[in-house]
Amino acid sequence: MLVTNQQRFERICQTLSKGERTAGERILAVSQDVSEIETYRFVSEKGLTVDQLIGTAKLLVQQFLDTDPDFPPELITQMKDFINTKSSQHYEALSLLREILNSFERLPSTQPILSTDVQIIVKSLIESVWHYVFMYYFQLKRKQTEEQTA
Repeated sequence: MLVTNQQRFERICQTLSKGERTAGERILAVSQDVSEIETYRFVSEKGLTVDQLIGTAKLLVQQFLDTDPDFPPELITQMKDFINTKSSQHYEALSLLREILNSFERLPSTQPILSTDVQIIVKSLIESVWHYVFMYYFQLKRKQTEEQTA
């Protein structure tokens, strides 16, 4: 049976929303879907929405913060700000998502920040979501710049 990434994102949301497991266990439970989203992210697909992508990332980041990760305070703040953006504020949410990815990249190589499966799953899903939305983000950014200079 063929499964689309849209269906995988929906399953991730359902799994992360179920309350009978710990946050870490819920994240580990979505690892297969996250891995397959990364594998099939280049397959053309209709039906994925920016709201769905941002919503899934927010759910995962919230669960991740509930595990009390040992991350730099700046990155934790970015994640909290991302979770708290309104769903209608695409530009703000995507800007924060981009900052989170950049913060992952700036981490010192001596700090084993992605040392657990949970951390790897979170980073992987954020990267996959960014892959889907980056062109939309830059369109919004250009539009905002044009409005500010007008």
